[in-house]
Amino acid sequence: MKEPTYRQAIHASWKMAWNHKDLWPLGLFAMLLGQFGLVELVTKVWSTFFITYESMWQTCQSLFSEKIWIGLKQLTRLPVDQLIWLAWLIILLIGIGFGLLFVAAVSQGALVYAGAKFSKFRLSYPDEVKSWHVGVRHVWRIIGLNILRKIVLSLSIMWAAFASYQLVIAPNGLGYFAFWVTFISALLIGLITSILLMYAVGYVVVEEYGLKKSIKAAWHLFLDHPIVSLEVAVMTFFLNIGLLLFALFSVLYVFFLPNIVARYFVLLFQAPPIGKIVGVGSYGLFLVVMMAASALFTVFVITVWSFLFSKMHSGNFASRLIRSIRR
Repeated sequence: MKEPTYRQAIHASWKMAWNHKDLWPLGLFAMLLGQFGLVELVTKVWSTFFITYESMWQTCQSLFSEKIWIGLKQLTRLPVDQLIWLAWLIILLIGIGFGLLFVAAVSQGALVYAGAKFSKFRLSYPDEVKSWHVGVRHVWRIIGLNILRKIVLSLSIMWAAFASYQLVIAPNGLGYFAFWVTFISALLIGLITSILLMYAVGYVVVEEYGLKKSIKAAWHLFLDHPIVSLEVAVMTFFLNIGLLLFALFSVLYVFFLPNIVARYFVLLFQAPPIGKIVGVGSYGLFLVVMMAASALFTVFVITVWSFLFSKMHSGNFASRLIRSIRR
């Protein structure tokens, strides 16, 4: 059997993402858990190097300042009915947050399942209702995997922040060397953790593995195909850059340009309502365009990783680098 290529993976993933628009709402919610790409990791890790010790100390001081304690004491002096409403508001916000987490995890599992099934046959699009139910059935394991990923990423970011602090107090050659070693290490740890999450979710929703078994299987799959995994990670990195460029053009042509034209009409006809209507309309159109683009892109990226998982799980996917060497 001929080995699948990245071109086939991209073509099949784009075909399903573009034509199967019923999956776009799932992509919009799954986006809340982050994408399987490098841009998210680079921005989070790199941002830690701009956090100075003074800013961290000022933040801690503001959290435990006298004003905060005075505010908390004033809350305790509120009437009972207002305290009850405040408690209900907090419970409501926590419930909304947990509900979004639940729907996002279900959507992520559903997209991984749909992408893995479509990669095997590619004759018909997977049923989004069945995919949703599969995500619901495995939602707690998916949430557990995402929590583990967030914990590992947080530890990596804290490590990177400590290296940034060391560079501030010791800006010498050794400090810069430690800076870059820590940056690259944190980036690799975050990248591998994200890849393992994708594979583990695939084992959970496709193979019905438990949490511990899925992580172990994902680690072995990564060790068996490390070059393929890193190549796809780099590929999705450039795809993320493409999405960012699309967002910039959308801001320019969908939001700024109509408002600039509307400003001239307002000055010409002395009609301020025109500017307000165009401003609200262009902003709403920009949100719709970006939400649709982000949902489409999330479905596409998750399908690419699901295609990769399915083919590597079958043992018949070689990296582009290895194929070039063989030639």
